[in-house]
Amino acid sequence: MNRQISILENTAVIAPKLLKEYPAFRKQIVRTTNTSVTVALNTKKRLKKLIQLMATASKLEAKSFHRDSKMRRFGMGRSEFYVSLLKSAPRFGGTDLEHPFLNKALKRLSRNKHARKRTK
Repeated sequence: MNRQISILENTAVIAPKLLKEYPAFRKQIVRTTNTSVTVALNTKKRLKKLIQLMATASKLEAKSFHRDSKMRRFGMGRSEFYVSLLKSAPRFGGTDLEHPFLNKALKRLSRNKHARKRTK
């Protein structure tokens, strides 16, 4: 999922350059970029749910071990790590899951949608 998000993020990164070089294809570039950003956002939501599931599974697995065992401490630590990824600001901050360029593109897309709604 992270690889897919990265590919879609690259679309948002190169879009401004493509718009300058190929202004005749503006409509197609904008549509492709907006679709890529939307798909990436949905994938990021699925990734969040997957990490939540991993945190829960790690915690449940840890609880199956004896209270003082290393495996229990290891499992609880792993669960806490997953939870910390979800609670970081920005989400997944400082990891390969962060995707700062995608976050910028999402903000830009959101601003554009709000601007279009106001002009209708």
